[in-house]
Amino acid sequence: MQFLIACDTLPGGTFDRDKIPAIKEALAGKEYEMIDLFSFAPENPHTIRTGDIKGFFARADLKELNERFLKLMTFYSPKILVLCTLDLVSLFLFPETLRKLRQKMKVVCFFGDDEYMLNRHAHWVDRFDKNVAYVKWCADYYNNIVPGSTYYLPHGCYFYERDFDKLQDEKEYDVIFIGNPFGERIEIAKKIQRIGDGLGIKTKVFGNEEWKKYPVDYGGFLGADTINAQIRKSRIVVSGSADHITGKPHLSGTPFVVIKNGSLPMCTPYPPFINDYGLNIPSFSLGFLETIIKIFFCRPISTASRARELFEKTKKDFDFVNLFGELFEKLEKEFEI
Repeated sequence: MQFLIACDTLPGGTFDRDKIPAIKEALAGKEYEMIDLFSFAPENPHTIRTGDIKGFFARADLKELNERFLKLMTFYSPKILVLCTLDLVSLFLFPETLRKLRQKMKVVCFFGDDEYMLNRHAHWVDRFDKNVAYVKWCADYYNNIVPGSTYYLPHGCYFYERDFDKLQDEKEYDVIFIGNPFGERIEIAKKIQRIGDGLGIKTKVFGNEEWKKYPVDYGGFLGADTINAQIRKSRIVVSGSADHITGKPHLSGTPFVVIKNGSLPMCTPYPPFINDYGLNIPSFSLGFLETIIKIFFCRPISTASRARELFEKTKKDFDFVNLFGELFEKLEKEFEI
């Protein structure tokens, strides 16, 4: 077997939404298996993931779990084992287990949400045969620690529909906000509500149930199985890019979900969208939010034109099928498999 992908297979999870179908398509024609990362555990891995995941591993016999994990990976015996992602792997994996695995196969790990886990991830850099980072400056940082250790895999999306025009059905909402309530996001959502009330714009806020505490028109939580359908009903989708821990901008997948569904994303400033991706995503500060919403709401042709531009650019350069395909080809070439 060439590849074993051990990842989060939880239905409705973020990996299930875009990455799993893209990985399967990218690996078509190759020998591979895909399993849940926690399938070595003595209970349903999805039960672990939807429960107290850190508590589970805090209470578990980690020595026994590592033995089970090593046995399972050895049973599959791939040439390349791909672990997704480090925030989950770090909950249980012993260095000695990893050393034994690397004697039998090449081990690659996705580092995931690098920007606010950078320091925690840094000491893992030399433990795998290769790392994969989603943010360019983070990949550069890891490669500065251990040269050649890390591939940069840009964020992207999986296009269930590749025809922009087919996504332009009648819209139900003019502007929606997606995200959980913390920090500046609360004020953004409240302001969108006030703008909507004042201009007669139909708005909605989606996220966890904490939104019920605030004066917004709450629409519920959007899982991987519902987010695409909801976004397709919305002309403009606003989101924040601030990390809930540090308040600093970080890479969010929401604008890519919006783009692939033929709607126009707006987010708080995140420079790599322009600098690394060349994506001209409208951004705003809280004070400029009303102005930018008016600009696009009053110019529906411009809104559709910008949405189409982002859709075609992303389809060309950031289609996950192509990005993962290129990654797997690089791994095979580097490891001479």
